[in-house]
Formats: sequence, C-alpha cells, structure tokens
Amino acid sequence: MLHPFLNEPERENETWAQAQSWQLPDTVAASAWLDNYSRLSQQARAAWEDCIDDLVADWYGFDAPMRQAIVEGLPWAKRR
Repeated sequence: MLHPFLNEPERENETWAQAQSWQLPDTVAASAWLDNYSRLSQQARAAWEDCIDDLVADWYGFDAPMRQAIVEGLPWAKRR
C-alpha cells in the first residue's frame, strides 16, 4: 500500500521537509483495502478471461457441444 502512496506523481517534486509532513495510510485500513482490492481484481480477471473465451468461441463459430468439449478437455489432449 505504501508503494503506490509514496510514488504518486504529485509527490515527485516535493522536498524532504514536505515529505516529513505526509500522513501515511492507516495500516489496518490499508490492509483491508488491499485484501478487498486483490479479491476484486481476481474476480475481474476471471470475468475478463471468460468474456474473452466467449468472444473467441463466437468468432470461430463454436457451438455448445464444442464449447463443452473445450471446457472438459479433449480426451486425447488430457495429460496422463
């Protein structure tokens, strides 16, 4: 949490005297925020990947049985 806070572009030109007066984020609140951010980011990535999968399948014209085979894995392509 501190890395993005300390690397904000507007802080770049501040002096050491100005930096000494910065109020740092509360660690408890920052931890909760980071946990929430990580969870939401993971959900967003999963939703994006599903969306891309659907778009590619639509583009190639895959029907429902073909999509199901891809999800389940083709028997000859599965690792043994």
